[in-house]
Amino acid sequence: MEIMAGLPEKVKLGTEGYNRNGLIIVSLGIGNEEYAVYDATCTRDITKDAKSINVIKGEFTATCPQCHTVYNLFNGGYAQNQSFRLQRYRAYRGSDGRIFVTN
Repeated sequence: MEIMAGLPEKVKLGTEGYNRNGLIIVSLGIGNEEYAVYDATCTRDITKDAKSINVIKGEFTATCPQCHTVYNLFNGGYAQNQSFRLQRYRAYRGSDGRIFVTN
């Protein structure tokens, strides 16, 4: 998968993320090998039935379809006007171009 600089991508390949809701990968700039990776599950109200948050390509926010909390993907994944944030994972790009994610 090609991740465009500065644009978030939602990835759902199988079992990634809490409740298998996937991950959100954000390239932090052109020519920068740094990425922000977040769990795609809303942290405001984590339940067994928690839904995957929505990311609109080209925007830098993610929104929960249940509680409508909006998260800023370029500000550490913090919810707007709140003190909580999305679960963030460490990520790096390998020499072969793949992005590796760890917790």
